[in-house]
Amino acid sequence: MAKLPKQLYVTAQDRGIDPTTGPNPPFGFLNAYEPGKVAFEKKRHTQEDWAYHFSYTQDAKLEQHGNEWYKVGWKWNYIQHPTDRRLPGTQTREDVHELIQHPPKIWDNDPLTGFRILRSVSRYSTSNKLWRILDPRLVEFEISTGVLEQIIDDATILKGGLIDAKCAWMANKNLVVVA
Repeated sequence: MAKLPKQLYVTAQDRGIDPTTGPNPPFGFLNAYEPGKVAFEKKRHTQEDWAYHFSYTQDAKLEQHGNEWYKVGWKWNYIQHPTDRRLPGTQTREDVHELIQHPPKIWDNDPLTGFRILRSVSRYSTSNKLWRILDPRLVEFEISTGVLEQIIDDATILKGGLIDAKCAWMANKNLVVVA
């Protein structure tokens, strides 16, 4: 087996409230935490863009103020003509200072128990099937069907989808059972 990363860089998006089941856990994106490596910096930027929608904000970056994290930068704000919608409006530059609900975290990648298989999901564009996993730290991630098959071979799945084994994360949606 490949070597497990010692730490993980985790970003997550808020998934709101389901009217029938209540608050949804955040949906996450993780990679090996390897500061100083060019490949890590590219992955970190991709994760942050995905989680915090950096592509809609110019000069976007994260700033920490006390215990809170903010996305800062600026964006163009289009203002409709005040009296005639057929006439051109104006664009103004607007500063962005948005509180981040789920700031990035660095997790130790120690093997843990308590991972749970929640449900399958499909990708509209490719029809790929993926499986949602609830990490015991209460963030949802996706794994491929091949990874789920390996977990089924290596561990027992209890009622309710609980994986009855210690697991840890590899890169790229790979959850592995650790003996």
